[in-house]
Amino acid sequence: MFSIDIPPGTPPPRRAVVAEADPALRAALAVALRRCGFTVAAAADPMAALALVSEAETALALFSRGGRHDGEQAAALAVALSPHTRILLTTPGADGADAAPADGDPFPILPLTADPVRLAARLRRWLASTPLAA
Repeated sequence: MFSIDIPPGTPPPRRAVVAEADPALRAALAVALRRCGFTVAAAADPMAALALVSEAETALALFSRGGRHDGEQAAALAVALSPHTRILLTTPGADGADAAPADGDPFPILPLTADPVRLAARLRRWLASTPLAA
């Protein structure tokens, strides 16, 4: 990609995909991820998000855990489609919690807040403890 606004040698932005049925939470996640340096593609449905993961190189994919949509199944399929993509499951949660694997879960779980600033802080802490592939 060529741009006069981007200095030569600057790495391309990392891409994240968000699957979240709630429009307010989906928007908060997108803002938080952009604050963390990602370009963001989002969908309301986990299977639509899975299609987004398969379209382009994706560093991080976030899928809703539980609810009426099967985000956990889509997350497992995303790993099969794109083994280098890191997965975070999201769930409504306590405002003070950070992303962490729950007992028996293969993916870390990020408790959500509608506040993009606090959400970005949680994501940064998780990214600092779990570096993504370059």
